[in-house]
Amino acid sequence: MTNRSEKTIILSFILAVLAWSVLLYFIKPAEIVNFIGISNSYLAIFLIALLGGASTFTTTTTYAAVITLALGGLNIFSLSLVAGVGATLGDGIFFYFGLVGRQYVYGHLEAIIKRIALWLRQRSEWFLPLAVYIYSGFAPTPNGIMILTLALSGYRYKKIFLPNLLGNVTFMLLLSLFAKGVIRF
Repeated sequence: MTNRSEKTIILSFILAVLAWSVLLYFIKPAEIVNFIGISNSYLAIFLIALLGGASTFTTTTTYAAVITLALGGLNIFSLSLVAGVGATLGDGIFFYFGLVGRQYVYGHLEAIIKRIALWLRQRSEWFLPLAVYIYSGFAPTPNGIMILTLALSGYRYKKIFLPNLLGNVTFMLLLSLFAKGVIRF
């Protein structure tokens, strides 16, 4: 990627975040949900979470959308489930990219990848699923780095799918509860 296209991507991302912030300043979340409609809001959060899960750089838009829709009056449990499923499927896309790209990256990072894979294999059987759940459910960071590392290390997605799904749903629920003021940090 050229320096100019990198700057264009970064500028576009910053402008999108600013536009969303300005929109939320002038339009209340309930008005956004009323305008989109409840059913369409669930479809929108699914697609936003799917795209957010498929890229490390767009995860924050998912978080902002979940907060907006929770404040807009959507059922936070349904919202969390739909957003969690979308994010997990997006993570699956990211995992697939890791598998496909493995042959290109492997030569450069072979020693590191082998060390990570060996370290993970030396842990008990429940360590990886628990670690995936905790990271997905409680770390306010994109899952992409973890997902990519596991793909490059040769893990099968079906081994981490359920803990990742549960973690994503948990995180979206915590985010919704935080937005509604039910929990505080």
